[in-house]
Amino acid sequence: MKLNEKIKEYRKIFNLSQEQLAENMGVSRQAITKWENDEGLPEIGNLKLLSKLMGISIDYLLDESKRLEYPMKRRCLRCNVEMIEDFDVKVEGAGYGIKITQQGLFKDNLGKVQCAICPECGYMETYIEDTNKVKKTLKK
Repeated sequence: MKLNEKIKEYRKIFNLSQEQLAENMGVSRQAITKWENDEGLPEIGNLKLLSKLMGISIDYLLDESKRLEYPMKRRCLRCNVEMIEDFDVKVEGAGYGIKITQQGLFKDNLGKVQCAICPECGYMETYIEDTNKVKKTLKK
């Protein structure tokens, strides 16, 4: 997997827009677009920051023979601290927690919702670990 593909996949895994990733890195959105389209490479300082944000080494990031491994360590979007994962999510007043379903149809359960929380600032995000059902649904 090439560097540009890893950057794009990382951004999608963490549900970041190009603009959000650019803001986290202190670069322009156009720089992220160039990297993802394989029209340019990040400078060494940006490679260091990318590897830190992704929780992987620069060697691993640049090695085209390797794909991104899961699970990747989630990092807080606010303060870049490693988040604590595997919390159960319970919505007060809802006996069954959160159920993610196809928008408006409530047919299929698209996966178990996971939660990660930042021990520094309290930022919390929810995500679905296994996105295969989501991908299949979106392709329909």
